[in-house]
Amino acid sequence: IENQKSEDTEKELELFLTIAADLMGILGFDGYFKKVTQKWSEVLGWSEEELLSMNVKNIIHPNDRDVIFNRKMLKEIPEEKRSFKVRYLSKNGEYIWLDWAIKYIKEHNHFIVAGKDITTEKKREEERKLLEEAIHVESAKNEFFANISHEFKTPLNIILGTMQLLDQN
Repeated sequence: IENQKSEDTEKELELFLTIAADLMGILGFDGYFKKVTQKWSEVLGWSEEELLSMNVKNIIHPNDRDVIFNRKMLKEIPEEKRSFKVRYLSKNGEYIWLDWAIKYIKEHNHFIVAGKDITTEKKREEERKLLEEAIHVESAKNEFFANISHEFKTPLNIILGTMQLLDQN
């Protein structure tokens, strides 16, 4: 009965992991995945076999590698969960932004990782920044032209007033 309960719990857990919205996996201390959920393949395009044969350093964007690997992570292994926002290379050559949470399991000498695709949010954030910048530039341009217009009006009004006086007399 206990074996049956254990098997049922294991199957149930596998189902949860199969339908999970997040990318989950086990990452060895050597940088190779030991296990990944199907969601990794769906998001990045690599098959499970390809992901298991790749070192994670090879699919993380070169500028983001320092975020994870140069934080004394290998010298001072984190006992608490850490979170990183990094770009991963997809099979089609594009980089996908993932919000990656990682926790080191000392007993097994591996990391439990979970990731969420935040590419859309990052694109929206980038577009918002560009829009804010464009609004700022437009505002500065309008202010500049308003100041120039004001500076030209003052001497022109003096000249116009003088001309009108001369014209009347």
